Amino acid sequence: MKKLVLIFATLFLSSMLLKAQPPSYVVEFEVVDQLDSAIVGAHLIVSGTSIGTVTNNEGKATLICPIYSFVMVTMVGYLPETQYINGLCYYRIVLKEDKDLPDI
Repeated sequence: MKKLVLIFATLFLSSMLLKAQPPSYVVEFEVVDQLDSAIVGAHLIVSGTSIGTVTNNEGKATLICPIYSFVMVTMVGYLPETQYINGLCYYRIVLKEDKDLPDI
């Protein structure tokens, strides 16, 4: 009997945790530089998750993001940017060139 109660309690608590997850939705991104040129191969990662992707040859990418999360955008030669996901379905991110990048 104790095992049965323990199983039901575990299932109940698990279902409560699953319901606490914020909703996710499809978000489109466009990543460009300061001259409005598409940045190909920029990495987009939802902070605190393993959800991520890379921009295509037009500088565009699509992610399924939880609402009220942060997306980190990085590319070699540019300063990283963080975008707060607040419910919009499209974000245009402008990366600034990293002037302090050492010469190799």
